[in-house]
Amino acid sequence: MSLPCMVHVWPFRKICSEEALEQQPMASTSFDGLPKRFVKNQVGPEGEELGWFAVKKLRINQSSASNPIHVNQIEIYGCDGINHALQTNGGQARQSSMHGTGEGYGPARLVIDGNRWGRVNHTAHADDGWLEVELARPTNVESFAIFNMSDDEYDHRMRLCGHTVQLFDESGRVVYQQQITLDGDSSLFDKELKCRQLWVNEDAKPVLANLTLEKDEEEVGIPAHSLRLLLPGDRVLRLHSDTEVSLEALLSDAGKAGAEP
Repeated sequence: MSLPCMVHVWPFRKICSEEALEQQPMASTSFDGLPKRFVKNQVGPEGEELGWFAVKKLRINQSSASNPIHVNQIEIYGCDGINHALQTNGGQARQSSMHGTGEGYGPARLVIDGNRWGRVNHTAHADDGWLEVELARPTNVESFAIFNMSDDEYDHRMRLCGHTVQLFDESGRVVYQQQITLDGDSSLFDKELKCRQLWVNEDAKPVLANLTLEKDEEEVGIPAHSLRLLLPGDRVLRLHSDTEVSLEALLSDAGKAGAEP
């Protein structure tokens, strides 16, 4: 089956492709099944497009003294599909202050320990609070996730509303900034969805690709959620589906959606 189709690919620099491969194997987590918010590159003060290249740090800024920051986990995924925020992958976490003694909850390091449903960090009830996760090296970031606390009886999860999330590149420039809201980020506050959300940057350069899938006639299908291919020119092709489909269906849908007239 040959599928000529217009698809979106993610351009990435050798700092991502080569260094990530050299570091294998790395600890990782999976973003399969996470509620998603698709975003695009923002525009800088001089009209330049701000891509998520060479990202070094994610920061959450506290909205007010009455709304401290406490989340279960922060995950930052590179184009290689690896969660580079994990402490075991060299990620570091720090915060402006800590509420409590640090027993049971509080320290910033808890947001990168790999336990999505474990203990939470907790900044103090003070103005201008913040939480930061810094990567071991500048990374071409494809997506990031925040796991809000979901099991409290006092609706403390609602404190995340109004906070601002930012991504910084290696020069300290803000390449993405967004205020968290109930309308735009509802999954972060929905207990049935486990109060979590994955931000995915869908901006990419379109290229024409001919994909060929060969299988035996007796095979009924190859189950797949996503497909990631390394392409020439330091780029990544990424196809995904929210539900499990056959691989050939995933490719076919991409071809129908992006085929040239």
